[in-house]
Amino acid sequence: MIIRKTVLKAEGGVEIPIEGTSGQKGVVVFRPQSVQIKTDLQSSDSAVLNGIIESLEFLGSTVRYNVKVGAVSVLVDQDHQRGKRVFAENEELTLVIPQKQLFFIPE
Repeated sequence: MIIRKTVLKAEGGVEIPIEGTSGQKGVVVFRPQSVQIKTDLQSSDSAVLNGIIESLEFLGSTVRYNVKVGAVSVLVDQDHQRGKRVFAENEELTLVIPQKQLFFIPE
């Protein structure tokens, strides 16, 4: 089996590398809890996106961030515990989504 890695281009110039799409048109989806916020260098096995926090909401043990990546809004759910950093609105950050968590839906 040959797995090809293609870069999908979304609104606003956002590029998402994903395996096995072979140049098809479609939509990439993922769960908000699959996205990680990182401040250090990432592995090449993940999609890495840069964005700015538009808003955040506390949902019990979870903080939900609405992050603007290019022209696209991405929801990010992070576990929240006492003492764990909460990112602020308008803060720039890096989002990491493991390849296994990206799903491609062809048109």
